[in-house]
Amino acid sequence: MIIKVEQQDIDSGIKGDSDFCPVALAVKRLYPKHPVDVGGSFICWLGTHTSFSYTRCMELPEKAQQFILDFDHGKKVKPLTFEIGNTVN
Repeated sequence: MIIKVEQQDIDSGIKGDSDFCPVALAVKRLYPKHPVDVGGSFICWLGTHTSFSYTRCMELPEKAQQFILDFDHGKKVKPLTFEIGNTVN
């Protein structure tokens, strides 16, 4: 899956908020029906299937991890494109 963090995601992102960081906002554009949580080195999708809940996590590439750290520490960041494993079902 290719994630494109656009300037609008950066402008709307909230520092230190795993639900509304620029990476989470970019993923939500791709999969608006899947709640997503981004933290540190992972991105996790949260969901339910009939009678149970599940979480599916994938490791973020190093450049995405550094982007999040820089954003959270108030550094200027630029739009970013990166790839992670399989798509969400």
